Amino acid sequence: MYELSKYVTNAIIIKIQANDTVDKFPMDYVD
Repeated sequence: MYELSKYVTNAIIIKIQANDTVDKFPMDYVD
Protein backbone atom coordinates (compact mmCIF):
# COMPACT_ATOMS: atom_id res chain seq x y z
CA MET A 1 0.00 0.00 0.00
CA TYR A 2 2.82 2.38 0.88
CA GLU A 3 4.70 1.67 -2.33
CA LEU A 4 1.56 2.30 -4.36
CA SER A 5 0.97 5.63 -2.63
CA LYS A 6 4.57 6.66 -3.26
CA TYR A 7 4.25 5.74 -6.93
CA VAL A 8 1.05 7.75 -7.30
CA THR A 9 2.58 10.73 -5.48
CA ASN A 10 5.65 10.65 -7.72
CA ALA A 11 3.45 10.41 -10.81
CA ILE A 12 1.48 13.46 -9.72
CA ILE A 13 4.66 15.44 -9.02
CA ILE A 14 6.12 14.49 -12.39
CA LYS A 15 2.86 15.47 -14.12
CA ILE A 16 2.91 18.87 -12.43
CA GLN A 17 6.59 19.50 -13.15
CA ALA A 18 6.26 18.44 -16.80
CA ASN A 19 2.78 19.85 -17.36
CA ASP A 20 3.78 21.48 -20.64
CA THR A 21 5.46 18.31 -21.85
CA VAL A 22 2.47 16.15 -20.91
CA ASP A 23 0.38 18.07 -23.43
CA LYS A 24 2.53 16.52 -26.17
CA PHE A 25 1.44 12.98 -25.24
CA PRO A 26 -1.91 11.30 -25.96
CA MET A 27 -4.36 11.32 -23.05
CA ASP A 28 -4.25 7.51 -22.94
CA TYR A 29 -0.51 7.70 -22.28
CA VAL A 30 -0.91 10.31 -19.57
CA ASP A 31 -3.64 8.28 -17.88
